[in-house]
Amino acid sequence: MTKRSATLFLLISLTTLSVFGQDKLSVSATITPLYTNTNYTSHYLFPDSDGQVVEPVLLAGNKGSLGYLAGITAYYNYASQWSIATGLWFRYQAIRTERLALAGEGASSVRYRSIRLPILFNYRSSEHTLSPFYSFGPLIDIPLSARIVASRAGESTQQLRLDSESGPVFNFMLGAGGIYQVNSQIALTGQPTVTYRLGRLGGARTNFRTFELGLQMQAIYTF
Repeated sequence: MTKRSATLFLLISLTTLSVFGQDKLSVSATITPLYTNTNYTSHYLFPDSDGQVVEPVLLAGNKGSLGYLAGITAYYNYASQWSIATGLWFRYQAIRTERLALAGEGASSVRYRSIRLPILFNYRSSEHTLSPFYSFGPLIDIPLSARIVASRAGESTQQLRLDSESGPVFNFMLGAGGIYQVNSQIALTGQPTVTYRLGRLGGARTNFRTFELGLQMQAIYTF
């Protein structure tokens, strides 16, 4: 699935939701700080040289990294206290890894980017001003090209490009937090979330065990 396909998916989803009636449709700005942990098994990255002398980047063992999600989300309230949501989110993750021992001192920062498409079911346990709020469902990541910033002792820093692998990456998310109803049209949410990477289909080699911890925050506007 390409970036064009992701945009088309969002437009179709929003159009589908809107036909049910604007009184049940909400949109939100969404931002989520992330911590990601991946258990790599000696995975080598081979960046494009772009005319430079480059070396492979090794990812091995458990790697923790920080990142964020940001984007827009649309909600359709299809039953009392239940809603379904979709959207278009940008995901960023930066992983730092040391240079291979034989190559000398230095480190590389691998900066992954992707478009994330959520399909989430949400439950609000009451209509009170402050209420528990739960979410669960699949997330589909469409990888974009990554960047590698390689720092070497006594050498200039390299800015390298890493092509993305083909095919979407599937995840599953659970979230539990609260929603605060500011007024009849505006609500604020905060949800700690945990996301488990299911991987690519077809037995791809890069299906490493990965989980994400996040704090999803939204400002929701209801038409």
